[in-house]
Amino acid sequence: MSVDPLAVTRPRNRRQLISEAAGRVFSERGYHAASMEEIAARVGISAAALYRHFPNKYALFSACADTMVDRLTEALDEVPSEAGLRETLLPVVRVSVTHRASSGLYRWEARYLKAEERQSLRTKFGRLVARTTQAVRREHPGPSVESRAVAALGAIGSITMHHVSIAQRSAEEILLASALDVAATDPAAREGAAHAVDPVSYTHL
Repeated sequence: MSVDPLAVTRPRNRRQLISEAAGRVFSERGYHAASMEEIAARVGISAAALYRHFPNKYALFSACADTMVDRLTEALDEVPSEAGLRETLLPVVRVSVTHRASSGLYRWEARYLKAEERQSLRTKFGRLVARTTQAVRREHPGPSVESRAVAALGAIGSITMHHVSIAQRSAEEILLASALDVAATDPAAREGAAHAVDPVSYTHL
């Protein structure tokens, strides 16, 4: 029986590779300026091959938006519900730093998502906030628990706004320490404290 050479060389995680490359291009170029041709070139395939996986740019963009939040929720799903705050936030930090190049699309480009996709992301981010709030309440009970949880996630998500080159381990330590500090501080105790940021600072959904 003959074997299709393309079937042999085609990686099984092709859609994942496409999503990774597309997330970076959308973050760098913006939704409108990004092209399917450039995304295909980043993956090392033809535009025609890319369209076999995603029928149009919007479908690919929507898939990218889902990919990151799914990584975050899946990472948290592996953490026991009774885990401490540090153990709860650490996987969020690691995912955020590892994929910092593609996460900016939440902050800058999510406005291009249709209402249904935006609501889906809201629901998924809501799970992330709920888990974090639970951990904050156990270790730092008191006022503004959910606001502190959201602010802690925002501190982690701020990595998407910075382009300074830094070792992954150092970035993780800095973000985790910042998030833990924010979670432990009552925003009302600081004069002129800013309003809590959006979950993970990825987007104003």
